[in-house]
Amino acid sequence: MKPVEINSPQVKVMTSKTNVFMNQSVVFTGQLSSMTRKEAQNLTRQLGGATPPALARNTTYLVIGNGGYLKKITRSQKLKRAEELNEKGAKINIISENLFLEMVGLDTEYKLENKYYVLSDIIKLYPNLRNDRIRYFQRWGLLKPAIKTNTSQYFEFKDLLIFRKIDGYLKQGKPLLAIAKGLRNQIAPIKQLRLPFEEELPRGRILEFRQPSAPQKSVEEWYDIGYENDTTPETYDKAIDAYKNALKLDPNFVPAAINLGNIYYEKGEREKARDLYLHALKLEPHNYKIFFNLGNLYDDLNDFSTALSYFNQAIQQQPLYADAHFNIAIVYEKIGMKQEAQKHWKLYLKIDSCGEWAEIAREHLKES
Repeated sequence: MKPVEINSPQVKVMTSKTNVFMNQSVVFTGQLSSMTRKEAQNLTRQLGGATPPALARNTTYLVIGNGGYLKKITRSQKLKRAEELNEKGAKINIISENLFLEMVGLDTEYKLENKYYVLSDIIKLYPNLRNDRIRYFQRWGLLKPAIKTNTSQYFEFKDLLIFRKIDGYLKQGKPLLAIAKGLRNQIAPIKQLRLPFEEELPRGRILEFRQPSAPQKSVEEWYDIGYENDTTPETYDKAIDAYKNALKLDPNFVPAAINLGNIYYEKGEREKARDLYLHALKLEPHNYKIFFNLGNLYDDLNDFSTALSYFNQAIQQQPLYADAHFNIAIVYEKIGMKQEAQKHWKLYLKIDSCGEWAEIAREHLKES
């Protein structure tokens, strides 16, 4: 039998444990820290098991997520139900997420912490690296985790050199821009990744939600379900299904298209996100948030001219959109247009002097 390929948020691996859950019924409860629940269910099915949504007497495993019972010391309804069934003669194995990971051949949180360096520990090691500064250097593409789970970021030993350099430069009082540009010049240039523009898409291509299947809830009800579940990776799959159902009923329901695009963006499925954003933009050509989202997408692909075009269209529609000014400033920095960047740092502070990025903006203005 061929090894099973697993594509989890941890890492893409191959495992020879192809039948570890053969003829087993596995139910999950609580927030998983290593992957989404749907990914865990798919993995279980690949390894021979069944994944019903609810507990029953024939359930053989109840997996408790690290983000749930084991950390919050609370007892979920599924756990209570499993204990009740076991008292009546059922044989449900109640196991932790870590044991589940060991059974399927993936690294537990403990093993990851021994293989890699956790971001929270790195910040303790290098106190000048505040969270906002780390996000800033990540926007420059200088810091990239080797593994990102639902709850943590893990970096390799070689990445510590970058963290240490940044911390050292900050101790010396060097400007953020000088640090970012200096380190970027030390790293081999990344080839620009491009997605086909709208006009380059094959003719006749339509988005998958254009074939309605008549879900029984209303568009608004499906949207509300999606909205309630699109804030954490744990419930992304439920949100995706709900937004898709809303769009099956009404392909022109822009809020669902945008939010679904945002989820795909977070999951790294950029082409799906781009298609949804462009579809929404056709329907609402003056929606500044869609322009902003497209700008972020192309910035991630190092297509800075396209990113700037979309960011600028966002502020044309909404001149007081602080986040767009911040992102424009970073893109101008990346392409060496410092004076243009300074204009947008000032605009950001004028609009939102106490915002999430205000301290970063002030640091840049002090450097000028």
